[in-house]
Amino acid sequence: MSLLIKNGTIVTATSEFIADILVEGEKIKEIGIDLPKNDSEVIDASGKYIFLVV
Repeated sequence: MSLLIKNGTIVTATSEFIADILVEGEKIKEIGIDLPKNDSEVIDASGKYIFLVV
């Protein structure tokens, strides 16, 4: 099963932007704008920060 986090403010060490994150299993598969839902569970993260640490 996959998880789609929509419209979150993504914060990295060098940038900040609004996008979607597609997670499959325990790994991020794709980051982009207006990713398709398909059969993913969807979480609306509008107005929320998502911190990506690499």
